Amino acid sequence: MNEGPVLFTDEGGEGAALAVAPRPDGGLVVAVLDFDPQGWAELSFFFCHDLACSRSDRKSVAKLSHIKRPRHQHRPLALAIAPDGTPIAAHANDATGGVDVITCDVPTCNRPRVTQPAARCSSAPARTVPRGHRSLSPCGVAGVR
Repeated sequence: MNEGPVLFTDEGGEGAALAVAPRPDGGLVVAVLDFDPQGWAELSFFFCHDLACSRSDRKSVAKLSHIKRPRHQHRPLALAIAPDGTPIAAHANDATGGVDVITCDVPTCNRPRVTQPAARCSSAPARTVPRGHRSLSPCGVAGVR
C-alpha cells in the first residue's frame, strides 16, 4: 500500500482543523490549521500532486491567534480553490470574534494575505430560529439549532 505524507502530528497537543479541496489540475490542496498552547495557530497548505496525495509540497501561509479551549470543540476551517488553482481559506477566529480570510496571489501562494472582513461579535441577542434550521450568529458563524 502506498502511503502519502504525514499532514498532521498535533505536536502542541491543542488539536487542529483540516479542510480539503480539489485543484483544477487533478491534485488536491489540504489546509491544516495547527493550534499550539501559546495561543497561536499555524495555517499550512499541502499541495498534493494527485488525489492520493502520494507527493506533496507544504507551505506555511499564516499564523493566527486563537483562544485555548477543549480539543473536542469544533474549530471551523473552509477551503476553496479558484478556477486558476489559487487557494482561499477562511477560519472563524475565536480570539477576535471575526472571520480570518486567507487569500493567495498565485496557485503556489507565494504572498498570502490575511484579512478579517467580518465584524467582531456583538452583544446583540441572537434571533430565534426554528429547530433544525441554519442560522448565523452575530459573528457570522453558522450553527444549527
